[in-house]
Amino acid sequence: RRIYLSDDEVDTDSFDACRPYTDPTLRVHAAMVQFVVDLLQFGLIVPRLARRGIVGVFCVAKKHGRLRLVFDCRAANLLCRDPNHSHLATPGAICGLRVDRGHADSARPYAGRIGSIDLVDSFYLFEFGAVSELFSLDDVFSARELGVDYAYDSGGQRVSVDPDQRLYACVATVPMGWSWSLYFCHWVCTRCFLDVGRTLLPNSDDPASLLVLDGRAAPALAPGRPALAPYVDNFNVMAWDQQDLTLVLDGIELWLQDRGLAYRVECHGATSSDAVGLIVDMEQLLVRNKFSRTWKVRSAIYDLLRQPRCSGYVMQVVLGHLVSLGLVFRPFLSVFSASFSFVTANDGRVGDLDAFVRSELAVAASLVTFLECSIGVSDHPLC
Repeated sequence: RRIYLSDDEVDTDSFDACRPYTDPTLRVHAAMVQFVVDLLQFGLIVPRLARRGIVGVFCVAKKHGRLRLVFDCRAANLLCRDPNHSHLATPGAICGLRVDRGHADSARPYAGRIGSIDLVDSFYLFEFGAVSELFSLDDVFSARELGVDYAYDSGGQRVSVDPDQRLYACVATVPMGWSWSLYFCHWVCTRCFLDVGRTLLPNSDDPASLLVLDGRAAPALAPGRPALAPYVDNFNVMAWDQQDLTLVLDGIELWLQDRGLAYRVECHGATSSDAVGLIVDMEQLLVRNKFSRTWKVRSAIYDLLRQPRCSGYVMQVVLGHLVSLGLVFRPFLSVFSASFSFVTANDGRVGDLDAFVRSELAVAASLVTFLECSIGVSDHPLC
């Protein structure tokens, strides 16, 4: 009830106009039947007698030549309330981290380490049949086609059905594309960190003080006080030394194993590693943007500067990337003024790139590869 909008609250015009996208290959009924049968075997689909919303389905490329299953949940989202805000370990939050090497003692000299664990196919690890009626594929099947003799009724009860019974195939997990999926997955990640944190701190301390999240002060790294940076399905840990890091990562693995959640260890004890699109260097105590992304954005700026005109939307996309990259060194954002004015003045249309906009973009392209942030505490009294 907290998730669903009431019938009076639903924007019926937008809902009726919404047409979820499905990959053309799966618009062929026989192909969709085989797809559904495969997902039934993995428990990702349940047959239902009624449905409330329709989703599309398609795949996008991911790392190592694999495919990511995505559902177009725009129609389903129109039937749901907005989830609570998820506080993530954003680049701005990580850049707020502080490390004081002078806090070390002879027994625990500073030897910063970073580690990370990812959930495998995180959105599809969780069963959430209670809201599966929201996520019906846009086709109708017979029980015979799906090879089932049961279905779930409108009350969620399992009932027997005849072979010719018309059924809807509904996604029974938290599908990627649903507005609540990120909220639930990030909640699991954060809850894990809090539970593990309670085993690391004295009873008088709050494990939430170890979390690196946007909108709150970042912790100061110290012996026995690692920084825990949850990001949806990524468990990122910055620790004083390998001893602290191993303690946290072992705790995370045990917590996930107890709940049957598949995971992989991406990094265990590196001095420098990727985290939420950043390179976190625990040896030099620097945070930088990933080089591949930085140079792609730089190349895009020069491509844009070769054009006489562009739309306000294109400029908004470019500035979005630049703002994101600029979070590691916020004074960089003072470069932009005319560029933001261009977006406002050319909302929904194309405009000429004047000299002021061009100069701002040229300066940004020259500086963006040099952006970095120090997370070390300086001995200088003014720092």
